[in-house]
Order: sequence, then C-alpha cells, then structure tokens
Amino acid sequence: MKLSISTLGPTLGLLAALGAGCGSTPVPASRVASAETAVQSARQAGAERSPEANAQLRMAEDELGKAKTLMKEGEHDQAVAMFTRAEADAALASALSREAQQKAATDAAMQRVRSMETTPMQTTPMLEPGR
Repeated sequence: MKLSISTLGPTLGLLAALGAGCGSTPVPASRVASAETAVQSARQAGAERSPEANAQLRMAEDELGKAKTLMKEGEHDQAVAMFTRAEADAALASALSREAQQKAATDAAMQRVRSMETTPMQTTPMLEPGR
C-alpha cells in the first residue's frame, strides 16, 4: 500500500485532535486532595525534624505547587503526573520521619540498657525471718 499526503493528512489530523483532547480531561478533585493530604500527613508525622524526611517533604511541596500551576495552565495530564509524584514523595517523607523517630527511641533504649550494665547493682540486705 502506497502512502501519500492525501491519505496521511486526515489520519494525522485525527491523531493530533485526539492528542490535544487528552490534556483537556480535568484533574480529578480526589487526585488533588490525595496529594494535599499526603503532604499534610508528612508534616504531622514530623518530617520537618528529620533532614532526610524534610528534603522529601520540601520536594513534595514543590511538586504540589507545580501540579497546581500545570492544572491552571490546562496541562492536566502533566498535572496528574506531578500530583502523583508529590503524593509519593510525601509518603516517603512520612516513612523516613517514622524511621527516624523509631531509631531515636531505639537509641535511647539502648543507652538506658548500657547505663544499667555499667551501674553496679545495689543489693538490699536480706532480713532474717523472725526479726
């Protein structure tokens, strides 16, 4: 089959129209809310107190802002992708925050154990029966 401009023209026009239509699907409100909730949850988990978690939180906040800008500009597909990235980075920030808190608790418990090992045990004199 020989392809010519006359046969490709309508096909390319249809593909261009379909491609343009993909970006016009509005971003679901649930996608926006989910990303915003994930960022808020990371803050509440204490992500700002851990350097690694805080870096992920800042990245999630930046991505959330970019996603909102893309949405306003009509770049809905890119906005959805950016909301997804923001949510994932916020979830990672939450996990890193929990990990840092658990490590701190473990370190504190280990320090207590070490201090108990180095502190001599005090004994109480035993009372003799009948006294």
